[in-house]
Amino acid sequence: MSRAYTRCFRCVLIFLHVMIVFQSCTKEDPPVNSIHNARGIAAVANNNYSLQYFFLALQVTNYVPLLTEPGPFTVFAPANEAFNSLGVDARGAIQSNAALVGQIIPYHIYPGVLKLDDLGEGRNQVFTMQNEMTAYVSHMKNDRESLVTINGVPVQPKGFEASNGLVYTTQALLQPTQQLTLAELISNDASFTFFSVALQHSGLADLLEESGELTVFAPMNSAFEARGIFTTDEIKSMSPDELKPLVLSHIAEGRQYLYDYIMMADVTTQRYTETMLDGKEASIQLLPNYSWISQTGFRGISISKPDNSGGLNTSEILIESHIGRTANNGVLHGISTVLRP
Repeated sequence: MSRAYTRCFRCVLIFLHVMIVFQSCTKEDPPVNSIHNARGIAAVANNNYSLQYFFLALQVTNYVPLLTEPGPFTVFAPANEAFNSLGVDARGAIQSNAALVGQIIPYHIYPGVLKLDDLGEGRNQVFTMQNEMTAYVSHMKNDRESLVTINGVPVQPKGFEASNGLVYTTQALLQPTQQLTLAELISNDASFTFFSVALQHSGLADLLEESGELTVFAPMNSAFEARGIFTTDEIKSMSPDELKPLVLSHIAEGRQYLYDYIMMADVTTQRYTETMLDGKEASIQLLPNYSWISQTGFRGISISKPDNSGGLNTSEILIESHIGRTANNGVLHGISTVLRP
């Protein structure tokens, strides 16, 4: 009796084992990226209210599938307020401009892990983004504070961890204009028509086509009009020798975004001295923040430069409207005053 019972019990065990093996062979394996659907970068953006416009942009441009793949990725996600630059109705602008937004989104994705805590101190460290364009990441410190920026845009130092990478929040959209030269940025912008003509007529346009990095403080058309110059023909009537020092007085060596000047300025005087290509110095003065919260406690900078007649030419550049436009050979700032030599 006991032998029969034992034999029967063994048969039951064998049957159960066979059924388990059979079910394990026939049951479908879960998708490899199933965990990333729930805890990946796209899910992190979807579950964070401050990144709702960014997640909408991912949906509209079909980048959600990419950010549910294993990666790893590092995403610099613009906060909701950053999309206000697209118009009053940011949500509608995202939905109706899928092609434009589709050019912007991959410039916010780095195909790898970039931990800001491990990023060494230095300005304009080069990284190649998802769209194969270059982004410039800076980790700057002074006696007052520490700051990380990408293309001059401040990055919140504490990111969100996802199953397939990291998400950092930025204050502004990164514009993929990096494939253009400074000369092209200026000539393509109708607000710099007068300065563009001055570049061409002075023979210095090639300088802004070259690979050496420069920072350009380009006067807008209204700045020339304030000086009594109302047509481009008036600029063309000036000799190249007269125009060259005028143009060079607006150009400095290196790639300096607005926050670079804020971090490089003396913490006591809140001032930085920049040498322009005409050989003369310009004073960069930090503007204290009295009305709104900024990353560093300053609302912008002013640039001042004395001219040969003893006058002082000054223009302000405010964070809320401008931090510097990225070119492949430098940074472009628009100013409201002509810095006469």
